[in-house]
Amino acid sequence: MRWRLSTWFGLIVGLLAASGALGQVNIYAELSDFGSLMRPKAGACRLFAGTDPCGGNVDSGNFLRIEPDGASYAEGDWVLAEMEGPGAIVCIWMTGKNADGKSPFLRGRLLVYVDDRDKPLIDAKLPAFFGNYSLFLPPLTYHSNGGFVSYMPIPYSKYCKVVVTDHGDAYAHRVNGCGDEIPHLYYQITCRSFPEGTDVLPFAHEPEPAAHNSLTDALSLWEAPGKSAPQIRGRGAEETRSDNVSLEPSESVTVIDEAGPAVITQLRIQLIPAMSATLSNVHMEMYWDEAEQPAVSCSLGSFFGVPVRPADFRGLTLGFVDGTGYCHFPLPFAKKARVVLRNGSDRQVNVIYSATLQPLRQAPPLRFHTYCSEELPAAEGIDVTVLPETAGRGHYLGCTAAVPRGGLEGNERIYVDGDRENFWEGTGTEDYFHGGWYFKGNAAGWPLHGCTILEEDLVCAYRLHLADLVPFAKSIEVRLQHGAHSDCCADYRTVAYYYLDRP
Repeated sequence: MRWRLSTWFGLIVGLLAASGALGQVNIYAELSDFGSLMRPKAGACRLFAGTDPCGGNVDSGNFLRIEPDGASYAEGDWVLAEMEGPGAIVCIWMTGKNADGKSPFLRGRLLVYVDDRDKPLIDAKLPAFFGNYSLFLPPLTYHSNGGFVSYMPIPYSKYCKVVVTDHGDAYAHRVNGCGDEIPHLYYQITCRSFPEGTDVLPFAHEPEPAAHNSLTDALSLWEAPGKSAPQIRGRGAEETRSDNVSLEPSESVTVIDEAGPAVITQLRIQLIPAMSATLSNVHMEMYWDEAEQPAVSCSLGSFFGVPVRPADFRGLTLGFVDGTGYCHFPLPFAKKARVVLRNGSDRQVNVIYSATLQPLRQAPPLRFHTYCSEELPAAEGIDVTVLPETAGRGHYLGCTAAVPRGGLEGNERIYVDGDRENFWEGTGTEDYFHGGWYFKGNAAGWPLHGCTILEEDLVCAYRLHLADLVPFAKSIEVRLQHGAHSDCCADYRTVAYYYLDRP
């Protein structure tokens, strides 16, 4: 189902008018403005989720509270999230199970209060909200493989609250780790907050004109993810470097060696043959400026999200199609960029590569990094390290993972600026990748998330962040439970993608 042209016209015309205010945050632009990824983000990102508050594995129905005060789960309204502004809801994911065991299941009405604490601005039936309500239409809002997802931003200036009402107590019941009987409704609501005094355009069904270009670009990109990289404003025309090289066993070749300031807006690499052995044994390193240590050091398979074997997927900023991996994360540098390939296999490998460069007047402050992890197997009782504690300023942009199917009960945990009391914790591994119910036996992909391989004991998945990126001012750390209590001691392979204020 595509966006209705009349809806898009109304949204685009409406948003344009409000963009004229000096310094106004246009959160809609972050759905397509990859160039903004190279600059630090003010504020923070918070996840509201139904994680079991007593450490159990019953991560559904654990709401902020029930309204009115004193009401039961069956009778009252469920408050899922509540935020003071300025800020924006940047992602909503939900799924559930009814009393007959049917899943995915949603019932009730979703109310979103924006600035007005007494009257909801959004009042939508579930699950129609996800793809068939007002502006919440594909490609930004849809049903996934086991879940319901919306990436349509909902900005607010002062206040926002998300409530489920008229649910009719239709969900299955179970008991959480605290001994409370709760409904079987999973949810994750991701919110960005901005510094006090930030001018944020509030959401409106018939908005004032604003952000025409950014939303037009978003529509184009999201409907055909991976087909092209968006242009980034620079000081000159784009240039493409391309070549075909042969790598003998143990041979290393520098395929990119460029002077800055500039940014690589698109990198494409094809291996011949594109086999599991070559993808896992041909290694890539990226060096920025004068750094002696690489910011990226991964096998090509791991970097492009296919750590086990080739599997096609089309993400907005990363993908792998017909044996070719592409990266649309902008790769900025001030003085120099160097990309090196090393053949660690026992056979000759042919490499076809291309890089599109855009000169810059001045290099932005952040540099692209990855962290590649292999825990073979994961240690019992210790969460898998997706990204070890890393000092600096920047933002986390997601990960790819190859995990055992039996470990999907594990929650992701993101610690920002050393805070280990108030941290991001989800409701399950497949929930973080925005599926549900072990992906319902269906490998499928969308612009920012998906499951590329789904077998009896192997799952490969990706989650990429744009407007829902996680900023940090001092440090970032990302962990993943393997199993409900890190007790699934099998092989885990992950790659984290992030920007940092040093090469």
